[in-house]
Amino acid sequence: MTAKLRDREPGTLEARRIVCEQIAEALAALKGRRPSDSSIHRARKSIKKARAVWRLLRHALPAATYRHANARLRDAGRPLGAARDAKVLLVTLDRVLQAGAASASMVKAFRRALLQNGKAIKLGVMVEPTAIALSRQALRSTYQRIKDYSIQKRGWSVLGKGMRRVYGRGRRMYHRARSDRRAEHLHEWRKQAKYLHHQFAVLKPLWRGPIRKLASETGELSERLGDYHDLAVLRTQVLTHRRAFSSAAQQARIVAVIDRERADLQNIAFMLGARIYEEKPADFCTRFGGYWHEWRHAKNKTDRT
Repeated sequence: MTAKLRDREPGTLEARRIVCEQIAEALAALKGRRPSDSSIHRARKSIKKARAVWRLLRHALPAATYRHANARLRDAGRPLGAARDAKVLLVTLDRVLQAGAASASMVKAFRRALLQNGKAIKLGVMVEPTAIALSRQALRSTYQRIKDYSIQKRGWSVLGKGMRRVYGRGRRMYHRARSDRRAEHLHEWRKQAKYLHHQFAVLKPLWRGPIRKLASETGELSERLGDYHDLAVLRTQVLTHRRAFSSAAQQARIVAVIDRERADLQNIAFMLGARIYEEKPADFCTRFGGYWHEWRHAKNKTDRT
């Protein structure tokens, strides 16, 4: 039996295992009274992965059961997102400065404003009763509920419907973003691309050329759109803190560099999107179903030998 065929079998039970594993990792990252910025970031990523894989189980559970757990995971991650955005703004500002927008000395007042804002947000997350404590509580209760849910052992008949839904929504958001490039459309597209990327973790035993390549491309797409989102947030802050700049011309130069960087990221994202979302959802689902059934046939043949 090859190493590939010894991997955990993709299916509803494996999807649940991954969801529980990611929730447990988020809880581990949030241990202690005051988790570090890196710990908050790790917890947020784990929650995102859990929500992505949870979407594969939409058709294995009653609708109310699915929605309740999804809402609890969403609520657990929400305060962590605010803390993350405050931290990443400074990193994004440094990247913009490296692109020639201005020197570090010219934006001292603006950087100070971002630091103060970030500290206020983090303090709000940490104050008792802490948002972190509420996140932990939501994660613990959701972990236990998901672990106790009665889920039948099913394969592509359930996973395929969940993945088709995410792929289809991502495809719609891709086309919407192409016709109307507002930041909120690109942000929603990014969320769907990220969901799809994380869902490939369940299909890892099936990985071969096409699946591995698509997993890589969806990962790159979500990263590019994430950078775009960070620049959009920074742009808003630059325009909000007008008095932190010595002149309107200096502020305009920074905005111009941000807009140029965003345009470059958009071009790369749409190039990737054209490849990822070229299929109709039904065709995409059929193709991946074929990979799954080929894997099952090979595994059964190997198990008999």
